[in-house]
Amino acid sequence: MADQSMVTTGSQQEYQTFDGTAGKPDKRTRFPANEDSEYQDKFWGVFFWLHLLGVVGIIFWKVSQDFGRFSHPDKAIESELTTGYIPGALVALAFGIVVAILWTFMVRSCAYGMIMATLIINALILVVGAALFAMHPKGGGLIGAMVMGAFLVMYCLWVWCIWDKIPFTAQLITTATDIMIQAPGTLCMTLTSIIPSVLFSCISLLGLVCLKHEMDDHKNGMKEGEDHSGHSKGMAGVLILLVFSTYWTSAVISNVLHTAICGVVGRWYFKAADWSEASSVSLRRALTKSFGSICFGSFIIAIVKTIRFIIEMARDAAEDNAAGLALLCILDCIASFIESLVQFFNTFAFAYVAIYGMKFTEAGKRAWNLFMESGLDMIVAYDLSGSMVFLGAMLGGGLSAIFTWATIHFSGDMMVMHGKGWLKPKDGDLSGAYVGFGFLTGFMLVLIASTPIESGVTALLVCYAEEPDVLAENYPELHKKLGELTGEAQAQKAQKAAAENSQQQQQQTPV
Repeated sequence: MADQSMVTTGSQQEYQTFDGTAGKPDKRTRFPANEDSEYQDKFWGVFFWLHLLGVVGIIFWKVSQDFGRFSHPDKAIESELTTGYIPGALVALAFGIVVAILWTFMVRSCAYGMIMATLIINALILVVGAALFAMHPKGGGLIGAMVMGAFLVMYCLWVWCIWDKIPFTAQLITTATDIMIQAPGTLCMTLTSIIPSVLFSCISLLGLVCLKHEMDDHKNGMKEGEDHSGHSKGMAGVLILLVFSTYWTSAVISNVLHTAICGVVGRWYFKAADWSEASSVSLRRALTKSFGSICFGSFIIAIVKTIRFIIEMARDAAEDNAAGLALLCILDCIASFIESLVQFFNTFAFAYVAIYGMKFTEAGKRAWNLFMESGLDMIVAYDLSGSMVFLGAMLGGGLSAIFTWATIHFSGDMMVMHGKGWLKPKDGDLSGAYVGFGFLTGFMLVLIASTPIESGVTALLVCYAEEPDVLAENYPELHKKLGELTGEAQAQKAQKAAAENSQQQQQQTPV
């Protein structure tokens, strides 16, 4: 456990970041991860930047050698602006933004109803799947129906087990949404995080193109009968390193955002003195003092994802080997389980990093202890919020696609630029591409708008589990409401246990 350290938060009282004897945060804290704390896991932060600079430098060096042959890019851009995909993309983007805003207000106003709708729709999907398989019993349809039915039974059992925890999770989601509205900088952070994500995705794509170009040149320059297996293995190794770098960088970007949002929620929870600038302060800390811990945790998940990628490569190479394919499928399932487990604990570990300023290893221990103390609450909040967000993203994508199609269908010919239908260019009807982009835009924007909510729920769960007394002092009404919800759950459990004991006693009593 971390060493005790005395720090001061402006005019606030002194506090100990950790009580070493109890192994829990000191109850006198007023936002523990204050600006006077030290940089954590500095090595991993430096290592990440060195790796990123090296990868980007090598890619651009290769690009400067292989590309740069485009001519008249101004004409291509003008053509796209007047007759290409950009007009439809702008329409789809506008509808995606509207749908994401509506989704945010819906979650805020009726989180419980949204969760219930998610549970019902998930069950209906399993029912429809089983029915479709049953309608075609031949060719494995009966087995498929039985498998879907088994999943349906397990899903219903899961819902029955978590039923009394749904109101508590819904209240956490509602509270997290309210915090995000009070701190609109979280949405700005979320939208801004798209820029480095897209930028590095493009750079990685350039790297993949360079690899393909290199392999094609090598094959074309080979003499007949010459062995090129050594070169292929070398290219495969470079590809794996590039994929690992992509996974690591993407994870760092998303986890910086998650950690920053957790910092915002922590400042709200503790009523920190810097709440008025919580978004900027939390982001600055995530990019500086907590950055090494973020890189460390992201490195672990990137390793697991890369292992899964290697397994996929091996599966592609072992198409004719049934035994090898079976073994690789088992390994892939194991790696997938480990990836989900690591991702789950990282989500809560980064909340500890943001709120208590811990190193990643210390945060991981606290996340594990929290899971051992209140495991089902963590799983329910994580699972229900994630399921609700995914369903909302699907619905958002569908609505955006429908609105985009309606705009093109009913007004595409009326919107004219340079004598051409702006949304129905002369080189063909691009409605399918526009609608597809509309769905993707709505789907991604709802996910982006929901990211702060998911992170907020995680941070609230950590704060409430560790220090409910702080919530009682700062937000007594919310503390009372959460206490009633958890009390109701405990009462329902007690009633069930009493009923079961009564039945057992009646059965054991001789007539």
